[in-house]
Amino acid sequence: MMVFLIQSIWILFFFTIANSALGNQTSQEKCSSVDYRSQLPPARNQGSSALCYAFSVADLLSFASGKPISSLDIALTHDKSLIVSYFKFSDLVNKQERFLDIFDKSILFPSSATKLQTGGVANLALKRAMEKGLCLEKDAPSESETLSSIVEEVENLEKLKSSYDEFVKNEQMNSHFLFPAEISNDEKMSFVCRSYSESSTIMGALPLSEFIDVLEHSSKRNFLTHLIDRSCKNRLSLDKKVKTFRDNNPVLLQEKMHTLLDEGNMAIIGWDTTAVRDPFAIDSYRPAHHASTIVGRRWNESRKSCQFLVRDSTDPSCKSYHYLNDCEEGHLWVDDKRFMRFVDDLTYFE
Repeated sequence: MMVFLIQSIWILFFFTIANSALGNQTSQEKCSSVDYRSQLPPARNQGSSALCYAFSVADLLSFASGKPISSLDIALTHDKSLIVSYFKFSDLVNKQERFLDIFDKSILFPSSATKLQTGGVANLALKRAMEKGLCLEKDAPSESETLSSIVEEVENLEKLKSSYDEFVKNEQMNSHFLFPAEISNDEKMSFVCRSYSESSTIMGALPLSEFIDVLEHSSKRNFLTHLIDRSCKNRLSLDKKVKTFRDNNPVLLQEKMHTLLDEGNMAIIGWDTTAVRDPFAIDSYRPAHHASTIVGRRWNESRKSCQFLVRDSTDPSCKSYHYLNDCEEGHLWVDDKRFMRFVDDLTYFE
């Protein structure tokens, strides 16, 4: 207990010295309280997926639209747009079925579950989502209620697609080639219900008959995208200009973030999580590898510093962050000037 107390006092002392050395102290007068948590859904959990960028984009879109937006839809939309733009197959965009079938076994087109674990670029995902239209969270849930992560549920759905294709193939092979068997809707529904024992939040957003229709008219590679598109029939439009601010000077990033909060705005940040895991680090030693949002500000009297409120989908339980970070349900209070030394860019609506 004594060792823990001495360590805590030493770290607080280190923070005080480091804050003074870093300079550009935000005064209490310029640190008015801002808290946008009430305008957002609860902080979501990305689990084993690499959806930090998609959850952050969904938060910004939810804040701007006033409705919870699906990060799963954002991730799938973003992935497809990157592939198409990279190969510049503009003439094949309208022939997606044939295009994806040709490359069905290529490593360039991994399963949807794999796509959810490869990460993405927040500002590009944001622009693409707005081009396509926004899908509500209720129509494409981004967190599974019964499985450990959305990735696991997507894997189960993809296995169901493979099993269904095999079921149809076997039924046709067992019938006479002159009189192919007609599989009844009851048989199809029975197979789907038997094969997919876990309750799917994604599948549950559609009537079973529509779900089977998607199964029958999709390839293995575009099945989940088609499923989400069928569920998201009434997409929202949002007419706003996306801006990204990058600078190697953390002081300018700090000032820009304060200006955004003063204007009633929030921002997506690209940052290095060393900031909240190593209390002795005073500068980032690697490029930003994580995306979150800044959704508030307050004055911390005990530290004599202005703090930003970071909303993060990595660990809503807050267990993976250093104990000196004031954290509650995925929201961390961080000293503004030190934290911005770990931030590469801000993405926001103008």
